[in-house]
Amino acid sequence: MANIERYSREESMFALIGEWQNSAITKKQFCERAQVGIHTFNYWLKKFNSQNGNSKPGFTEFRIVGKPNIPIVRLNFPNGIVAELPPSCDYSLVHFLINNCQ
Repeated sequence: MANIERYSREESMFALIGEWQNSAITKKQFCERAQVGIHTFNYWLKKFNSQNGNSKPGFTEFRIVGKPNIPIVRLNFPNGIVAELPPSCDYSLVHFLINNCQ
C-alpha cells in the first residue's frame, strides 16, 4: 500500500512539474496557485530532473564583465536566463534572482 501511495504522489508531482514547465509563470507563482510548498516542489523537481537526465548545476557561469571602470556581474542560469547587474547592486536582489529564476 505504501508503494502505491508513493507512486501516486510522485506521479501527481511530476504532472505538476510538467504544468509549470509549460506555463509562463515563475516557480513561486505556480506553487502559490497549486498550493504546493516551494521546498516540496523543488524536492520533486530535483527528482524529476535526475530521473530524466536533466540534472544541471545551479549556475552555468558567474563572471564579472564589462569595461575595467564599469564592471558588470553576469549570472547565467541553467534555464537560459541571463542577469547582468552592477557589482554595487543590493544582494537581496541577487538572492531573489537565484531563488526565482531556476
